[in-house]
Amino acid sequence: MGPAGVSLQDARLDETTVIGRFATGVCARYGVETDTYAALHAWSVAEPEHFWGQVWGYFGVRRRGPTPRSWTVVRC
Repeated sequence: MGPAGVSLQDARLDETTVIGRFATGVCARYGVETDTYAALHAWSVAEPEHFWGQVWGYFGVRRRGPTPRSWTVVRC
């Protein structure tokens, strides 16, 4: 439990944090509910290619070699 008595899984994401802004971008692009850590996690498990593509694009993750063909990197 967090300091307010809310578990992390139930904690709401908001745009005052980087992860909250990331989740808002995911919601806008894919139309999925990502307003809690649990919802963002569920989407990341259900759609790992989209999730990691969004992570790489949003956070500027770099790699050597080409991006895997099945991963689309988009900037939110």
